Formats: sequence, C-alpha cells, structure tokens
Amino acid sequence: MIDVRRLLVCCLAGCSFDHGALAPDGAPDSLPDAAPTMATLFVADYQAGQLHRIQLARGAEPAITLSLALPGALSPVYLPATGELLVGELANARIDRFATPLATPMFDDAITGVGLDANISKMAVVDGELWVTNPLGANVDRLAFDAAGTPSMVDAVGVVNGRGLVYVPATRDVFVTQCCSTNVIQHYVFDNHVVATKEPVSDNGLNNPHGLVMLPWFELLVANAGDSSILRFRIDGAGNATPNGVITGNGLSVPIDLALTPWGELYVTNLGTGTLSRFTFDESHTAVAGGTFAIPGAIALAWTALVESE
Repeated sequence: MIDVRRLLVCCLAGCSFDHGALAPDGAPDSLPDAAPTMATLFVADYQAGQLHRIQLARGAEPAITLSLALPGALSPVYLPATGELLVGELANARIDRFATPLATPMFDDAITGVGLDANISKMAVVDGELWVTNPLGANVDRLAFDAAGTPSMVDAVGVVNGRGLVYVPATRDVFVTQCCSTNVIQHYVFDNHVVATKEPVSDNGLNNPHGLVMLPWFELLVANAGDSSILRFRIDGAGNATPNGVITGNGLSVPIDLALTPWGELYVTNLGTGTLSRFTFDESHTAVAGGTFAIPGAIALAWTALVESE
C-alpha cells in the first residue's frame, strides 16, 4: 500500500515520479491513519458578498467562525509559504491578499495586472507557483512570487472556458475543467516547471464541469454543475481517466467546488441552494451521504480553500 502523504512530501522535496510505477493495484485503500483531524474551510459567496471561514473536525459538525464582507468574493486560495489567503473577485481583475486568515484576517494589498481578468475562477498552488484560472483571458495564468512577495507572470496555459483546477503533487498531474459548452477536462503534467499536455477527458457525461478533487486511491471527482452530480474517474498508472460512476442526491444543486478533508470527508458547494453537501466513503469507496450544512444568509456558494491543521 502506498502512503500518499509520504509520497507527496517526497515529491515536494524534489524527487522524481514515474506514472508507470503506480499500478492500479498499488493504490491506497484509505487515508493514512496519521491524517490530521481538524481543518479550516474558506467558502466564497459572490452574490452575498461574503467569505466564510468554517472550522471542520473529524466526527463533529462544522462551525462558522467568521463571515467577512467581501463584495464579489469568488475564489480563495491559501499560500502555505506565507500563510496568506488570496481571494479572487468576480467583477474586478484583482486578487485580494489577507494576512493571518486563520486568526483575524488583515487586508494586505491586492494583486492586479499580471495578465488577470475579471471572473477569476479556481486558483491553486502548483509546485511553488500560483495558477489562476482566468476564463475571460482564455488561459490559466502562472504566477511566481519573489522574495518580497511581489508576483509576476511566468507564463500562461491556453484554456478556453476554464473553471476548476486541481494539482496532484504525488504525480505532478494538473487537471483543468472547461465549462459551459466545451465540457472537457484538460490534463497536464508539470515537472521541473515545464508543462506537458496529456490526453484530455471528454464526453462521459461531462455537463458544465467545475471543481475537481483527487481521492487518495487516485480517483478524480468532478463537480458536474449542468446536471447536479459528481462524476467519478479512475486514474490509472499512466494518468489515463476511466469513467467510474456518478454521485447524485444529498442536496447537490449546481455543484461548483469540492474540498476533501484529511480524514476523507468531502464537502461540495452548491450554487443553487447556498448549502454544502457532505459525503464520506466506505471501505469499498462507495459514497455515503452525510447530509447538508446550511450557511445563514448564503446565496451562491462558489470556490473553496481548505487548510489542514498542524
């Protein structure tokens, strides 16, 4: 059995990884026993103009610890290197920077320019760079920060109708969803700061796909906003995706983003109802509905950022 957390640390430290070394039979059956039992989830509600901070704990109900007024808040991302929270805006081509987001968030300037357009979608830290899904620019911007924290554009990956993005450090895979009428998942491998394009995923029921998350047994989940479901794709040792069923019900209503806790609980933002759907997975990897969590006053929940507790 592969210890995903140890493998992830190894790859972040600079070791190489061969997709072929990961046979399907070698995929882990569950999360490591030493996984953290607490996490913080940031959820953006662009219509209500709120950024919510939610405390998560294994075996406990979620608890809202902060609701920050932030007009147009659309897409948060946490930067482990600096401890900052960045929040992309819907109407403006800017990313707000907040220091100490796990305590009292303090606004600390904004990122503008560097190729950004309005309607900033999912952002993720990819091997030290910040990747920003930039649908109005038909690309994913790659940003790097210097020692003073000043960002600059490294390059851009052309992606029409880009929405969701996930990076898998253990394999260096990057998956980017293309929403609306495109209905494709682009697949890249990012190694030594070089982007290699792989075979995309198309058809297979994709209907306005948005957020993604990779499960520890190398199964890719995709929020399928067009039919209020979550598609499942098995990722083999070569990085190829095979359809593996669908998750429905449990309050899913125009799902936008997916967040997986260290203990294996899945949270899904619902644009249609302003709620979070919760799922766990049993030993056979079957999704088990865990009900929904309502955020008072929520209107249109969008992208998330999950921060593991130490």
